[in-house]
Amino acid sequence: MKYQANVRELFKEVFHLTKDDEYMLYEGASREVVSCFTNGMGPGPDPLALQWDMTTTHKSDWNRQVVDTLCSLYMTMQQRSNWTVRSPQSIRNDITNKFDQCRKCWRRARPHISSNGTHETMQQVGDRLVDYTNERLRMARVLSRRTTKFETRQKVTSALLSDRKATGKEDLPVWAYLNSIVETLGKDGMSSDESETEDCELPVFRLKTMPWRANFGQEMQIIDEQRLAVSCMVCTSYHTV
Repeated sequence: MKYQANVRELFKEVFHLTKDDEYMLYEGASREVVSCFTNGMGPGPDPLALQWDMTTTHKSDWNRQVVDTLCSLYMTMQQRSNWTVRSPQSIRNDITNKFDQCRKCWRRARPHISSNGTHETMQQVGDRLVDYTNERLRMARVLSRRTTKFETRQKVTSALLSDRKATGKEDLPVWAYLNSIVETLGKDGMSSDESETEDCELPVFRLKTMPWRANFGQEMQIIDEQRLAVSCMVCTSYHTV
């Protein structure tokens, strides 16, 4: 991850753009300039004002030269900022991967061609991008809910397992089993349905039936009910003080 952060810093310094989505409006090298270079009739990318050719991949002659320049700049920043020394090939791979991501965003904002050969209007492009953004936000909420469920259930089972080990209660094997299920399922194993709120304003997880994990529905319910019961007891005790 730190290597990717270094590449992001490189792109920010060279292209003055921070996020991949900002490349939707990026204006790369003109077709005429690229064509002249490709045909040996003009200079290549200006090292002091680098521009990608977004109409093609990183394998084009123009973009290869841009990548070469970026690799050299990365090496300079690596020495200046005391980044971890890396092989030239790994640096090149990360730069090309970053470009591919930026280019995907750029292409997403271009008018698509329908099956009958007509181009999207700018209004249609805008509507499509709004739908795409909304879907990304929805997926972010899904992942956030899964993470919250996993971390909450992990805390509950770990705490009760530790308590059972310390006190020697008879249901120790039960909580060892429940804890192992949560750890095995992980974040991706949690259902992503919307949560609700009940007494004490505590979120209550509504289990969503999923074929590949339906057999664990009862186990997840036990964990959630235990968490809710303990939390509500604490909440009630607080309000009666």
